[in-house]
Amino acid sequence: MKSFPYIWRMALRRKGACLLVVLSTMAAAVFMLFYPSLIETVRTELEETYDGIPVTGSILTAGVDSAPAVSDSLWRELQSSGYFSELYASSHFGVRAFPKGILEAKAGAGASEQDRLTAFQTLLPRFEAEDSGGVGGPMMAYNTFQASDELVRVRDSIRWMDGYGESCLEGSERVCIVSESWGYRPGDTVPFLARVLVGRSLVEGIFRLKVAGTYPGKITEFASVMPLKTMEELTAAANAAQRQHGNYTAWTFGVYEVYFTVKDNRELDGLKAMITERGLRGSDTEEGAYRFDPKMEEVTRFIGEHLSEELSIDRLAGAFYLSRYHLMHRFKEVYGITVHQYVRQKRLLRAAEEIRRGVPVLKAAAEAGFNDYSVFLRAFRETYGRSPREWK
Repeated sequence: MKSFPYIWRMALRRKGACLLVVLSTMAAAVFMLFYPSLIETVRTELEETYDGIPVTGSILTAGVDSAPAVSDSLWRELQSSGYFSELYASSHFGVRAFPKGILEAKAGAGASEQDRLTAFQTLLPRFEAEDSGGVGGPMMAYNTFQASDELVRVRDSIRWMDGYGESCLEGSERVCIVSESWGYRPGDTVPFLARVLVGRSLVEGIFRLKVAGTYPGKITEFASVMPLKTMEELTAAANAAQRQHGNYTAWTFGVYEVYFTVKDNRELDGLKAMITERGLRGSDTEEGAYRFDPKMEEVTRFIGEHLSEELSIDRLAGAFYLSRYHLMHRFKEVYGITVHQYVRQKRLLRAAEEIRRGVPVLKAAAEAGFNDYSVFLRAFRETYGRSPREWK
């Protein structure tokens, strides 16, 4: 028979266990009572934290010789999608120009815009000469002032034309911001020669931009920038002109770099789906219209400066430390024509220019690099549809 003290101890233990169960049940009831509110609070805090994380990204062209990363149609879709709080973009195409002093020396001080344009056209055939003073390279275009870190860096040094400012890059007016080293002032008009690869041919066209601002030094390779919308409109105008002449090969406008900040992080899946479905280059574009290669630009400048000399593949490859295969392949890839075809075109242009200036035909052909007059005569007739003497 159990003693009373033993029974008492067992009763106390059971009482403690029951009390523990009761307390645990009460705690669980209280937790369940406030659980939904607690979960909602945690969820809200997590969503606020997630929404507060800045999500940025970029779409970039793979290399300097690649097609634009974003097609014109995809660029329009990105702008209208509503996915972004910030959307910066840039593009470019090859251009040539002359500093103001060189144009005025040719056209005369105080010359009219038409006379300056005529002077520009007269200077262009000599652009590649060593003493031409011309400047060439990729003209950069931005959709906002903030899209260019270099512009932002010199923003306090820019001299603006009255009524213009940083917002000028957001519109479609034909304006530009250039280096003071070119000699132009705000309000001046600068003629440019665009050089783009349309289809398989290098096509050139002249356009003019008003100087909205100037800055000291040089912030881009070409030292000039323009609005992205203006570049897009120039592309459309060039295509319209091509169609008028029966050429339906389009100069494809595209964007080479896009940097963005997402507005609503919860829309990331939709953004990803849009980009994935459309493709980074869009489904409706061919390869880019223009390729810029600094080395090939050096080759073309060398050719222009040595037209009267022998310009074999071996000589050009040796002058630029390139293999024959790389030079021929890369030149055709960039310009759409062979080195031989390019040299022939430049020599014919030089000869035609000299003949127009009154230089005797035989001398003009020789100075342009044609050692065989019969070859020159046949090539001239094929290109211009008339003989050199009729060309005068």
